Amino acid sequence: MKTIVTTAYRPTEVTKRRAQETAQFLGLQAVERNKRPIYKLHEELAADVIVCKKERLELYPVGQSEPFLFSSQFSGISLEAAVRKRSAR
Repeated sequence: MKTIVTTAYRPTEVTKRRAQETAQFLGLQAVERNKRPIYKLHEELAADVIVCKKERLELYPVGQSEPFLFSSQFSGISLEAAVRKRSAR
């Protein structure tokens, strides 16, 4: 399963930069949200979605309306492992 990285619904410069950095770190595609709801991103891109918010990352697997949360206490390696495990399915 493909995974993309995007921002919150109303991004700030900080969340835009964070989304780009997260995508680069994980080797994923960064996609502009353009105020699209998560389910639309799922439909249009057939991909799991990582949303970069100010204080956390949220992973929305395809077909899920509730996020799997990553707090700042998790390392990027933990997120990377979760994405890779999901991609292997």
